[in-house]
Amino acid sequence: MKRVFVFILNMIMLLALAGCSSSGVLKSPVGSYAFGSTSFTFEKKGAFSIEHEASAEDKNNYVITGTYTYTLDQTDLENEISYGKIDISITGITLEGTSVQKLEVTTNHTGTDLSSGDELLGWWKYTNLITYPGKMRVGFNLASTGYRPETVDTGRDWLIIGDPK
Repeated sequence: MKRVFVFILNMIMLLALAGCSSSGVLKSPVGSYAFGSTSFTFEKKGAFSIEHEASAEDKNNYVITGTYTYTLDQTDLENEISYGKIDISITGITLEGTSVQKLEVTTNHTGTDLSSGDELLGWWKYTNLITYPGKMRVGFNLASTGYRPETVDTGRDWLIIGDPK
């Protein structure tokens, strides 16, 4: 009986160590995420989609699709943070089931105009901390600005956040 107890105790310790030793750092933004009324997916082959369901902040249902490229600029294994640049090209916008050329997205109580064909420059950042809501954060400046925010944590026109699905 004592051997069985010791064996079970050792197995529990091994499982605990294995669970603690795996890194939660992502090397890319690839994946599906959701937070509140917004969900988004970055596929392995460079396609993305952002879907919004009507909410108190933005009463519209819409889907934005397109392509993206990204870089991995920094990985902090100790703090489980990774980030890099991301550029998206909007190829389609659907508003309430109808294809449209332009969309005003409400973010943080301000309007953000997006158009089919826009190229948006930004950053992606993944933080695998329990106390950090929205583990994936993707922020862009509008096409009209023509530049990327200076750093991953500086000002941006459009911020999308989500946790892995």
